[in-house]
Amino acid sequence: MPMYRVMITLLCLGALAGSAPVRTTGCGPVQPRWMRFRVNTPAHALPAGGSPVRVRFSTPQIVDGECVSAAGNHWWRLDMGTHHLYVYDGYRL
Repeated sequence: MPMYRVMITLLCLGALAGSAPVRTTGCGPVQPRWMRFRVNTPAHALPAGGSPVRVRFSTPQIVDGECVSAAGNHWWRLDMGTHHLYVYDGYRL
């Protein structure tokens, strides 16, 4: 096999091996929908575990966005009218 074909094959295999999706930080909108969470779920001021907990709830909530924190964790955004609160995905049922 000519050397250029070997090099192209190796480059293609390398590109395929590194093609896993990259998670980026930030929030994006989702179609608003009801979502159930565990009893006494904390809702934070920002999508970060160290952010202040503003409220705890035990009822389904409407989520309007999803976020990825700087730590790479998945969060859900709740629209509270004048502000947003954020719930860690690990509390979702």
